[in-house]
Order: sequence, then structure tokens, then C-alpha cells
Amino acid sequence: MLNLFGKSRTCESPSLPLLRCARGVLCLLLFLSCLLCGPGCSDKGGGKGEIKGKVTLDGQPVAGTVVFIVGDKEVSAQTLPPLGAYAAFEVPKGTAKVKVIKAPGAAPAMGGAKAGEAPGAGGTPMVPPPDKYASADNGLTLAVTGGNQTFDIILSK
Repeated sequence: MLNLFGKSRTCESPSLPLLRCARGVLCLLLFLSCLLCGPGCSDKGGGKGEIKGKVTLDGQPVAGTVVFIVGDKEVSAQTLPPLGAYAAFEVPKGTAKVKVIKAPGAAPAMGGAKAGEAPGAGGTPMVPPPDKYASADNGLTLAVTGGNQTFDIILSK
């Protein structure tokens, strides 16, 4: 191939094919690293997930703590008024056993709220979960896949 001065490029720069080859190899390595590392890089929690949802009993929001148990790791989140909503962060991937525990030291709400109603619930009473859900062997499980998941927990008496 001739340049503007009528001379061959390969005559002027004998290393040009070597540079093209090196650039091609670098591009190939970059492409392969994106293929291999890309899926792991997009998983913000490094194999962990964010679980959010609501806990209800007979249509009423539940006041308590949701606990996800994966292996020997436990991640918990408090339910919030008025809907009994919760969010648990950095829950490890895998099959999680789920417990719903009564709020520790739950005191009667102030300001004219009914017994069991959380403060600031806006008139929607929050009920405690039944005792059977405090055990990890209550039958509630979730497959934590990583990333964001929604898991509404509907309890029964």
C-alpha cells in the first residue's frame, strides 16, 4: 500500500503489522474480560440481594421484624406503618428461611391509637404476627436471586 509520498508503509515502519496484531490481541482480551466479568460486575451486592415488600395478616399490616436466614447469615428489617412495608439489604443469594417476629418491647401507641397500632399509622392498626412465624421452620421460604426482589408476606392465624 502506498502513502501520499509514493512509498510503502511497511517499508517505512516494519513494526506496523506487529502493532496491528498487538492491538487486535488487546481488543480480544478486553472483549473476553467483559464477557466473563460483566455479569458479576452488574450485581451490585456481589451475590446479594435487596428484598422489599409488605407483611399482612388478614389484610391488616403487621408490626414486627422480618428475618431472612441463608446458611449462617441473618438479615432483618423492621416493618413500617402504615402498610407493614419492609426492605432488607444485602441478603445473600440462596434459599432463605423467613421469620416474622413481634416487635421487641412494643409499647402501646400514643395519641389515641388503638392497642397494637403503630404510632403515626394514620388510623390503620398494625397487628402483631402470630407466634408460629417466629420459628425458622414455619414454612416461609424465598429463593434470593440477587438484585432487587419483591416478596409480600401474607400470614395466617
